Amino acid sequence: MGGATGPRTAKPTIAGVFCILGLLVSLLLLIASVILASLLGSLGGFGLFGMFGGGIAILAIMGILGMVGGLMGAIFSFQRKKWMMALVGSILLLVSLHVLTGIIALILIAISKKEFAS
Repeated sequence: MGGATGPRTAKPTIAGVFCILGLLVSLLLLIASVILASLLGSLGGFGLFGMFGGGIAILAIMGILGMVGGLMGAIFSFQRKKWMMALVGSILLLVSLHVLTGIIALILIAISKKEFAS
């Protein structure tokens, strides 16, 4: 159970901040998809409006994935523990289409691997 072996820099902390930004954007995406679903549902949910249901569900799932990834990446980056979990969190941000925050967090976590314990 050794600690971090490399010198402590601000890279994991900055990566955690970008993960939190991705989490907040995911939360906004989830709220927007719920509002859009309720608006389209109130219009009848048939015909033209009924075909958007799958797209809205995908948006909601992407929002949830981004929130989970952002939370995982932020927690493990701030603690500088479990490098792989922090990396998975930033990859989930990429999967949920938060490209800018996901890429920045992924790069910062990847180059600061030596600062993480196990």
